[in-house]
Amino acid sequence: MLVNVARAIARRFHSLTGSSATTFTLYWTSLLLAFAVVVVAASCSETPRRSLVDTPTGPSAVGMSPAAGGGVSRRTTVPFPPRADALDFRRQLETKYASGLGRSVTATIVDMDGEATWIGEYDRYRVNGCDHDTATRNVMTQIDGGAPPQICAVRFFPETAIYPSRDQVVDFRRQLGAKYQAMGRTAQSAVDPEGAAIWIA
Repeated sequence: MLVNVARAIARRFHSLTGSSATTFTLYWTSLLLAFAVVVVAASCSETPRRSLVDTPTGPSAVGMSPAAGGGVSRRTTVPFPPRADALDFRRQLETKYASGLGRSVTATIVDMDGEATWIGEYDRYRVNGCDHDTATRNVMTQIDGGAPPQICAVRFFPETAIYPSRDQVVDFRRQLGAKYQAMGRTAQSAVDPEGAAIWIA
């Protein structure tokens, strides 16, 4: 097929320039054959391929690292977004409830920063192997000024990361409110405690 294309180009070239069609055909045939050899050789190369993680459209850093071997998961601590991102989301949620849904401001006891921080921390403990009571206790330890307790397990992410149920997150938010109230804290928000728990988690 490449030879036929080269011959057709040679005839057109000869009709335009008066040059020898045979010379032109040999030149283009050789060039196309060399290109085909280079393409085949490159596809058979044993050079290590770049990891998908390194490509702009590849998975995020949570994906497989080249050293971890094959497959799609590895044992790892499940990462969470930075605190600033969680707080930014909480502020946007406040705007949505107040402006978009027309909710009025009521007393909620826990401020936006507290909800974003501690609900996220509770979720981090849960997906890293802690049960509801342990995760709640670990967060309350931090609120009391203690060092952050260790996570309970290292999971194969994302397959074995267990996310808490809605009722457990809502229960944690209720306990967080009781903790803040005992500390004498007050806050107001258009987002009710249950809504904050559900959307932040």
